[in-house]
Amino acid sequence: KNEALWISASMIVPIAKALITKQRLIFYEKFQRTYIDTSLKSNKGQSLPLSIELIQNILFGKPVVDIDKRNWKIIQNPIRYVLTPSGDQEIIQPTLFFNPKSFVLEEQRIYFSEINTLLAIEYKNFKSADEISIPTEVFMSIIQNGEIFKITIEYSQIDFPENLTFPIEIPEGYRKININELLQ
Repeated sequence: KNEALWISASMIVPIAKALITKQRLIFYEKFQRTYIDTSLKSNKGQSLPLSIELIQNILFGKPVVDIDKRNWKIIQNPIRYVLTPSGDQEIIQPTLFFNPKSFVLEEQRIYFSEINTLLAIEYKNFKSADEISIPTEVFMSIIQNGEIFKITIEYSQIDFPENLTFPIEIPEGYRKININELLQ
């Protein structure tokens, strides 16, 4: 947790791989033959403060912000507990939707004010892995400049092994892009 995140995506055959650490994000995908290799330390102060914790929380159904470090107001909703920040507007403005029986986060909508982008994420089919409740299906919608990008993630295997190392090498002939280009 919070040390390294290894992701391998496949559709019968491997199509993408990513390694995210506290210092670095390395990602490549085979369709467009592109890759990202960027420092996560140098992006502090940028419009989107990308970190392993943020990525991990988005992928595993945890709030993107520390709930205890903000003031919240409850929005009336007949199905879920809905929390939205009260007070000052920050770079990341989340709205959190919790199951009232299990208190599991079922949805979060995150507005990134500085880049005028909304990320809506739904979490479904929770399973327990190492005593942690993790969704096996994640549905993301990214709304930016009037366009909607959709991503569906289905976890077929979730492991929390102890001492593993995953060297990642970008295949020859791949073109380097930045994170914004990935969303286009």
